[in-house]
Amino acid sequence: MVVKSARLPAARPAAKVAAAEVPNDCEVTVYCPGCTAFETVWFLNGHLMETQKFTQVGELLFHDCGTGRPCRLYRPL
Repeated sequence: MVVKSARLPAARPAAKVAAAEVPNDCEVTVYCPGCTAFETVWFLNGHLMETQKFTQVGELLFHDCGTGRPCRLYRPL
């Protein structure tokens, strides 16, 4: 009996973007450099939809973990 190994599907790359570069309506993965949290947020008409954990200040997104460092945004290509 021969057992074939299964292949995992290739991961899709992600592009690092600024909040100003986010398309009007899209889903974005946010990485907080302060607490290393990964979350998914949504933008509508170019603005962050209301969340309890993230705040948009101009072009930057901040997590409520207490760090003053802005989050990094990633969206699938």
